[in-house]
Amino acid sequence: MRRIFFFSVVVILYATPARAEEEVFPRDAGLKVEAANGAGGEGPAWDPKLGVLTSGNGHTYVLDRSGRSRIFRRDSGSNGLLFDQQGRLLACESAQRRITRTELDGTIKVLSDRYNGKRYNETNDLTIDSKGRIYFSDPCYGRRVGKEMLDEHGRIIEAVYRIDTDGTVTRVIQREVERPNGVLHGQLLRCRQPLNGLGRCRHQRRLELHPARQPAQF
Repeated sequence: MRRIFFFSVVVILYATPARAEEEVFPRDAGLKVEAANGAGGEGPAWDPKLGVLTSGNGHTYVLDRSGRSRIFRRDSGSNGLLFDQQGRLLACESAQRRITRTELDGTIKVLSDRYNGKRYNETNDLTIDSKGRIYFSDPCYGRRVGKEMLDEHGRIIEAVYRIDTDGTVTRVIQREVERPNGVLHGQLLRCRQPLNGLGRCRHQRRLELHPARQPAQF
């Protein structure tokens, strides 16, 4: 049975404890700041030609191969960034509450800005699976007034969605998590999803998605 999981970068780095004799960095290693003043706040995404793209200060930045940091796309309102297999930049534009793709010619295509006619909260992070499907989280960290993604009781729905290659959008995680943030699809189709509440401690849960079941179950 195929299983899909979501997890944070922290889980990737620390899911398997390193043995005491294994050192990740040399003991005399130092910290070098490559981009300051908020330029490297979120993201990042790597492109072998462009360099490292990050989100910060309401813009998308690039730290190019020469080490120069500059604005790549002004006022993008982006958060999570990722390049697909074709080298196109995918972005969670939290400020615009949408998912976009920058084509190779520079044009920007909106992949999704609504689900069932309602605008998203604050699209946060995204990942791609082996079939080219995009998963993204949609928490609500800012103002909660005027949000459209509500359930029948008027509560804000903070969920994870999937965009299929034909453009169909499916809500794959809903009340199973609270305030989902970083997502990542693993090679073994296993993943973890961090729960990051405002003013609360972070939690992590392991979620197993069984897409063969109708509807999909956790």
